[in-house]
Amino acid sequence: TDTPQHLLDIAERLWQARPRPPLAASAIDAEALSLAGNFVGAAAAWARVARAAEDDTMADAAEQHAGEALRYAARQQAATRLFLEHDWEGALAGLEPLVRVCGPQATALYMMRCRCFKMLGKLSLASQVAGQWLTWAVGASGVSGTWARGSPRMLMAWAGASTALELGDVEKTKKYYQLVLRADPDQPEVSSAICSVTFF
Repeated sequence: TDTPQHLLDIAERLWQARPRPPLAASAIDAEALSLAGNFVGAAAAWARVARAAEDDTMADAAEQHAGEALRYAARQQAATRLFLEHDWEGALAGLEPLVRVCGPQATALYMMRCRCFKMLGKLSLASQVAGQWLTWAVGASGVSGTWARGSPRMLMAWAGASTALELGDVEKTKKYYQLVLRADPDQPEVSSAICSVTFF
């Protein structure tokens, strides 16, 4: 399908608004943006590479990458719409190919994917996604700092713990809580929750 015109317009405006960095930096930036699930930004970065390319082969390759990034952006938009409409199966089908392109840096995609699995009753998969993302998050941000209520890492920790508990895996539930408390011991709700599952 054709890429929606408004996504192309956004990519062009992003390209115009930013100063032109060196060619190699733009390519690295584009790859990092794709890994983070920012496909519109990746398309803009690839457009910069195409315009600064030293030969037609490089320009053609960059244009192909830009087009691919915009197609991913359109898929992401469609999956997000389905997610907001609570079409969990449809959203998950749209998210799966995107997650294969991205790394755990694509926090929003991982959170939506976890929620879809949970709402579809695929609790083991929901817990697995939460665990994968949290493993990355702890390694990426260290083990210190506040895990504020409503932050992505707290939401994923609660999602992982609750799905593990629903599956009857008390030990795994405790591991999720302990992960939070190791990083941020000042969590009364989590401390209370771990105490309650200790009695199981």
